[in-house]
Amino acid sequence: MIENNGIPKWYRFKVNFIRFGIIAIFIALLYQLVCIQIFYHEKYSALALGQRLKKEVIPTRRGMIFDRNGLKLAETIRVRSVSAVPKQIKDKKKTAEALSDVLHLNTGEILYLFNKKKDFVWIKRRITDKQAEAVKKLGFQGVVLDDEYKRVYPNGKLCCHVLGFTDIDENGIAGVEYSLNHFLTGRKGHRLIEKDAHERQFSIISQETVSPRYGSSIYLSIDSEIQSIVEEELENACFECQPDSATAIVMEPTTGEILAMANYPSFDPNFVQNSAEYERRNRAIVDSFEPGSLIKPIIMCGALDSGVVKKDEMFYCYKGSYRIKRRVIRDVHPHEYLSLSEIIVNSSNIGMVQLGMLMERERLYKQLKNFSLCEKNRDIVTAKQREPLY
Repeated sequence: MIENNGIPKWYRFKVNFIRFGIIAIFIALLYQLVCIQIFYHEKYSALALGQRLKKEVIPTRRGMIFDRNGLKLAETIRVRSVSAVPKQIKDKKKTAEALSDVLHLNTGEILYLFNKKKDFVWIKRRITDKQAEAVKKLGFQGVVLDDEYKRVYPNGKLCCHVLGFTDIDENGIAGVEYSLNHFLTGRKGHRLIEKDAHERQFSIISQETVSPRYGSSIYLSIDSEIQSIVEEELENACFECQPDSATAIVMEPTTGEILAMANYPSFDPNFVQNSAEYERRNRAIVDSFEPGSLIKPIIMCGALDSGVVKKDEMFYCYKGSYRIKRRVIRDVHPHEYLSLSEIIVNSSNIGMVQLGMLMERERLYKQLKNFSLCEKNRDIVTAKQREPLY
């Protein structure tokens, strides 16, 4: 059928259909544009900003630990770590093989990390300078070298039980590193950086930057020279006598400050992963010890102060065997009469028992309490806080 103007009706219908279709599409696009630009402007602006801006953490540095004379016992150094952005890696197999040769890792383990559906994965942390240079030369896209900090102990095993150690993120796990962690730990900073579509940084928003605050340094009452001597002598004694463990403490009697505290066996906090739990145990603090003969001078002082005995008084020690009801008290060597000083010199159990009985229960308890034998000593190693020294 042909109309008067000579154009077929079916042809005009197709033209009109296409015309109105184009108009409908244009209206839909216009509506969508209006929604994006006006109604949902804040939403899409935030999405765009989030893709462009990245918050980057600025690591802090842990405070140092010194002995009483300023010798460095623990410090934090800057090291490099390798991370990756899996979606940016083009040839994952080739990249994994190259990194495995440099970092001495299994290729399969690296491929497993690359195939994770994450924007960021650690490949290996705390690598050597030589490894960092080799990774840099590879120049693979998506493989990143990050700056981090690592805790090191310059003197190796020296004072290891007192110092303790940290985990890979520099959180205190044992010793002073743990008990004074709140002083030693600083505060991380952050900054906003702008990146393009290929995750390449092109600017830093300086007004949004928060600088990190470094941790405070700690000065201990430990004297490293005395500590070194004590550890050496303790180790020699253990090689000779072959005990399961041993402990030695050197104290300044006028102030109560600990000048040295050593345990055997010991460990190197730089390689704590190579040590066993029993080697890391600070027996001087954790374990309980019976006072033994060390308590005898305290009882003697109490007996003299209370006036129950006189300096020149003699005690009969029953030739090494003394019965109290069903108990028999013995001396290592038999003695007859001993003065107060001889009871201490010969460490006579029988003489000391008689002194304790003269003091009676309440007075003896009070004497022990005056020497803090009935209380826990929480601050065994004295420490002073200092401002960051970096």
